[in-house]
Amino acid sequence: MEDTNDEKPPLRPTTIERPSFPEVRTPSHLDLFTQPGPSRRTFDLTSTLASRFLPPFLTAIPGLPIQQYLAHEKRPLICGECGKEFGDLNTLKNHLLNHTGQKTYPCGVCGKTFALHGNLKTHELIHSGEKPHVCGACGKRFTVLGNLKTHEMTHTGEKPHICSVCGKGFSARSNLKTHELIHTGEKPHACGVCGKRFTVIGNLKTHELIHTGEKPFSCTVCGKSFNVRGNLKTHELTHTGEKPHSCKQCGKSFTALSNLKTHQLMHNGDKLHVCAVCGTGFTSLESFNHHALIHLPVPQKQDEPEIEIIS
Repeated sequence: MEDTNDEKPPLRPTTIERPSFPEVRTPSHLDLFTQPGPSRRTFDLTSTLASRFLPPFLTAIPGLPIQQYLAHEKRPLICGECGKEFGDLNTLKNHLLNHTGQKTYPCGVCGKTFALHGNLKTHELIHSGEKPHVCGACGKRFTVLGNLKTHEMTHTGEKPHICSVCGKGFSARSNLKTHELIHTGEKPHACGVCGKRFTVIGNLKTHELIHTGEKPFSCTVCGKSFNVRGNLKTHELTHTGEKPHSCKQCGKSFTALSNLKTHQLMHNGDKLHVCAVCGTGFTSLESFNHHALIHLPVPQKQDEPEIEIIS
């Protein structure tokens, strides 16, 4: 009987094709730069949506990889979230952290958190009272370098941020943004007590002190308190005798800027305060109030009863 030992072919491992899934990763600086808005959707560089977030020199080149854009020599670089412009990529990357909401650097004094370590260091100067940045023109000191740069424009007269509606110029972009609300009529900041609305949040904060009665700014000379720092600064001039606001027409000087503006009405001939009784106009409210007293009825003296003296 013949022995039949047929050799079986070796078994080969079965190859199972696994489905491919897109890589899931945390949004990075590059994601924020290439994908618009909170939805984080990818989009074609040539699409209409892309043109809203990226500059023309990028959207005009079909299929341009984002890496080429990052290496592009043209400036400025523009944030795809808010449209803010930057001169270099590192500054843009740091700015993008504001949109992610990541704040990993806490202040050891008050606990406030920051997205950038540099911002934390700047904030800590508030607690230490240090102001390392000095104006070369007037000597005023600042905690933040950006505030010094804005201040220096008051000496140069430079106002690079122009309102597109009325043409008024501003030294700081934030002041322009606040000014533009005047044209739209928008007042986004509302008082939680009386409902009064304000364009600037600083004005709301000052207004709220009326309800609390708080006057946190005190004069070191006489102790008088104020709810607005600017009013304290003006008051302190009464002790020093300084009058920094001068009329260009006659040279008269004033402690408060508001008093100078009232004085200038005399030269312009403007009389904003008009008496409703006789029609006389006045440049200052104080003069108007004094004049109004002449129209008030004079109380007549009553005849005093004769006192009979009994002898």
